[in-house]
Amino acid sequence: MQKGYKLLLIGIFIGIYLFLTAWVFVPIVRAWPLLSPKNQVIGKLPDLKPIIVLYKDPFLCLLELRNREVAIPWLVISSLIVIAITIWIAWERWNERIFHPTEKKTKRPKVHMPNHTADATAIGISDNGKPIYIPDNARHVFVAGTTGSGKTIALSNFVENGLAKGYGMLIIDGKGDTGPRSLIDYCCRMSIRYGRQIHIIGGPSSNAKYNPFRNSKETEAKDMLISMTEWSEPHYRANVERYIQSLIQLLLIADIPLSYDVIIENMSKTAYETLSAQLVRENKITKEDHIANLAISSVSSDITASATARFATIVEGEGNSIFSADGIDVYTALATGDIIFFCLSPLLYPSFASSLGRLAVLDARKAVSRMWGDHKPKFFIFDELGAYVSPMLVTLLSQARAATVTCIAATQSFADLEAAGTSMRRQVVENCNSFIIMRQNSPEDAQQAADIIGTYEDMDITYQLSEQKQTGLGSARRVRQYFFHPDVIKNLCVGEAVFVSKETGQRSKVWIRKPE
Repeated sequence: MQKGYKLLLIGIFIGIYLFLTAWVFVPIVRAWPLLSPKNQVIGKLPDLKPIIVLYKDPFLCLLELRNREVAIPWLVISSLIVIAITIWIAWERWNERIFHPTEKKTKRPKVHMPNHTADATAIGISDNGKPIYIPDNARHVFVAGTTGSGKTIALSNFVENGLAKGYGMLIIDGKGDTGPRSLIDYCCRMSIRYGRQIHIIGGPSSNAKYNPFRNSKETEAKDMLISMTEWSEPHYRANVERYIQSLIQLLLIADIPLSYDVIIENMSKTAYETLSAQLVRENKITKEDHIANLAISSVSSDITASATARFATIVEGEGNSIFSADGIDVYTALATGDIIFFCLSPLLYPSFASSLGRLAVLDARKAVSRMWGDHKPKFFIFDELGAYVSPMLVTLLSQARAATVTCIAATQSFADLEAAGTSMRRQVVENCNSFIIMRQNSPEDAQQAADIIGTYEDMDITYQLSEQKQTGLGSARRVRQYFFHPDVIKNLCVGEAVFVSKETGQRSKVWIRKPE
């Protein structure tokens, strides 16, 4: 059917071309004898009325082609134009092939891409034409691809599948890109298509407020607050942690809903001791507890004062438009089957973006602890995780398995993870069983990717030759060969990847599916 349409279009194009050339050149051929010096009469202008009539009525030009004197010159001119265009196109292609031989062209297979199944995400199609799927309960998925390799498209398949099936999803974008074909752009367009609610935290598209301390216990709230800033001295951090945990415990006893603002407002020594004394009067804590609280205040309040300034700076700055007492948390979004999207902006707010990312990871860990026993799949997508990777993320990857959560960790290169330590990279990779490896420009990253994909045993056979024939000498030894050499990974096209499943042993090149 497509071939018939192509032939029809070619026929239409040829017809239009012949019509236009006849309209332009037939009058010229007819006018040429009249303008010849041999046919000129002195003092008299040539009669060009027949030529003007031809220009006014192009169909008369077609009738003139019946005349051999007109048809032959017209055919010669039309053929010369076609030959000139053909030579020009051939020259351009030859010039591109000779002078730009290293430019790779993406040649996607002209086949129908697979659709998502009831229990799996469609990733694409292998080089031998077989569809590639990742189960919705995979433990877990690692995606690596340099900028422009198609990593966002690969992640959008999980977004589309989760939205279509009503899965709750947490997405943290460490790059903060909000342009067309960005991850947040795909999420917003697909959420409208499938009628799903998306809560965007941070970035210019923000449409929701955030309260990570909602329904938190004292230790959880303390850990989240402490993660918001860097600590250089363990002793200093220990005292602040002790003070904050005691304060949050008092707030919970007083039935005061936790929020970022509430905690900061009560962190001063005066507010802390006043709250403790009030709870004694209300018989909610004992006098002994109050005395212990005063002891904590006398030891740690002065140290905590400088930390309070740090936390207050966050609230008064970028956090002012994000945090709110009535904001949503990760657990609430997932429990209602919604999508919560954290859009970090490391270029605009490098320190705050990293803090917000770590806070979201701890909030996700809190949500996971409350979802054990929930058998409905959920997706956690961590894009550009090098911007906020921490030991808490590794803990989350290991704990998420028990809560039917599939984590998709994505980064441009392995070097992004090594910024947090070589052991961090190894731990993230060790917690994943499925890998989508896209182009890696760095030789070191391509080598690491090839090592993850693995090797197979092969026989290396050599022969010794003389000038005329084989000598009969040689060697044979067992060697390990890469399934996919690092040079193959460095030369993958846009939208092309190597898929590896450690659970099934599957290894193949794959063309990434692009959501509709």
